[in-house]
Amino acid sequence: MVSSRIYSICKKNLKSQKLPIKALLVLDNEPSHPSEEKLKDNNIQAVFLPPNVTAFITVHGPEPLTQNVNRRYRRRLLRA
Repeated sequence: MVSSRIYSICKKNLKSQKLPIKALLVLDNEPSHPSEEKLKDNNIQAVFLPPNVTAFITVHGPEPLTQNVNRRYRRRLLRA
């Protein structure tokens, strides 16, 4: 199953870097990706981007999106 391969690779990578097995997997809306129901795991959460974000990344590159996600994550982390 695709989802189990994705998660096993992710978990292996986290373990090799001695990091906790917690991750957020961000996927675009490509139809070949497994459905959200198939990507259920207690330690790794899958989130799908809306269709217009893929076009934005194609034009502008991933940096603006990555910076925005990191900024929002830091704000939430500091509030907790």
